[in-house]
Amino acid sequence: MNADSSLLPPHSVEAEQGVLGCILLDPGPSLLHCREVLPDPLGFYDSRHQRLYGAFMAMEDAGTPIDLVTVNTWLQGRGILEEVGGVSYVAGLPDASPSPANLPTYAEIVTEKWLRRKKLSAITEAQFIVADESRDIQESLDAADSAVITACGITGQSSVEPMPVLMARAIDLIEKSFEHRNQGLMAGISTKLGYLDKLTTGLCKGEFWILGGRPSMGKTSLLCSLILNIAVEQNIPFGFLSLEMSRDAIAMRLLSALSGANLMHLRTGHLSRVDLERIHAAWTRLSKAPIYIDDAQSVTPAQIRSKARRLISGYGVQVVGLDHLHQIYVPEARGDERIQASEGGMVLNWVAKTFQVPVLGLAQLNRTFESESAKSRGRRPRMTDLRGSGNLEQLADFIGILWRNRGEEREGEPEDEEGEAIPVDLEVVKQRNGPTGECRLTFLRKTLKYVDRYENTGSQVGLNHRHEKRDMEEAEIELEREL
Repeated sequence: MNADSSLLPPHSVEAEQGVLGCILLDPGPSLLHCREVLPDPLGFYDSRHQRLYGAFMAMEDAGTPIDLVTVNTWLQGRGILEEVGGVSYVAGLPDASPSPANLPTYAEIVTEKWLRRKKLSAITEAQFIVADESRDIQESLDAADSAVITACGITGQSSVEPMPVLMARAIDLIEKSFEHRNQGLMAGISTKLGYLDKLTTGLCKGEFWILGGRPSMGKTSLLCSLILNIAVEQNIPFGFLSLEMSRDAIAMRLLSALSGANLMHLRTGHLSRVDLERIHAAWTRLSKAPIYIDDAQSVTPAQIRSKARRLISGYGVQVVGLDHLHQIYVPEARGDERIQASEGGMVLNWVAKTFQVPVLGLAQLNRTFESESAKSRGRRPRMTDLRGSGNLEQLADFIGILWRNRGEEREGEPEDEEGEAIPVDLEVVKQRNGPTGECRLTFLRKTLKYVDRYENTGSQVGLNHRHEKRDMEEAEIELEREL
């Protein structure tokens, strides 16, 4: 490559000629494929090829057959035949491709070069935006990030897949599910909360979950518990955008929940020797865990997209959590909760669908839920209880709301003697791909951790379950010794 050509934007004239040649050789299927991966003539670098490809698309739309004669006639009738190189250049294009079967390879090269040009153009645009001192710095950074992210969103890949491919994947999943039907196979990432996994089959790719609750109900604690269950127990990278709490505060919560040490004791230093040993063991595990926390405040939707992209592409994050979506800064909302919630929900749904990762967004409830639940102790949560619901109800694939079923407590599920283990239900009020219902959890007040009901020190029923399990394990060990 000579010095002059090295300064040109990324392109491949040969690949572009190959694509156009394949279209002339076999117009029907070739254009069908090309219009999916190259929807814009600007995907071609050479202006001659842009005009030719545009002509092919226009002819197909008009129902005009495409061959050398009709193409030349079309171009000549519009006075652009010489601009594309003349009859001889068009006639030589089929020779640039030995076979239409090579079209996918040529098209992939052309789209890859196009994507590189778009990225370079976006970076240049971002430089001018940031350098413009007449604009507010935060506005400039948002606009620059948005320009780059928009360019990176052009993948050049078809959004349509043939049915045989889709059916093959579906049958494969069904067969695996059938083979492992009694082994707890998850379609997605396990939350390690039995009730929730059974109801949802895990956190699936591209799903947007909303976890709601009143203030101080433990929404952040639930998210931290899921971080431990996913990143520590399963070594799956988790990205946490904390718009409300600092990284240090989140780290202390994770240490407390994993070690079992009282969070207040961690803060005050009143720790026993056993606590210190447990904390050291938890610190070792957390230091190795793929957890990435961003605690930037007053974050806009554009910044959410940028931060999520960096977490996913830079750190390999497979699950994204945000606390909470009502804290996303939306200037145009002007205090309108519905607009703010809608914009927040749209950006989290965009992250989930664009990057194909599960996204968990925490959300507040309306104040009316508190007053109505106070009047009727058995009043169950609904989707409309989400603050600024509206679009959130349509955007979310899953909506779960934390609440305490006071009516259930009266029926015989008391807290433990010290009131440190609190029965809490996660009411699943919407699930796009599954049933609704309740997931029974217990909130451990000392460590701010959520666990499955009956699998903790919270209730007498749980204590009995643990004793039965321990007795069975001891009996099995004794039987092995005798054998």
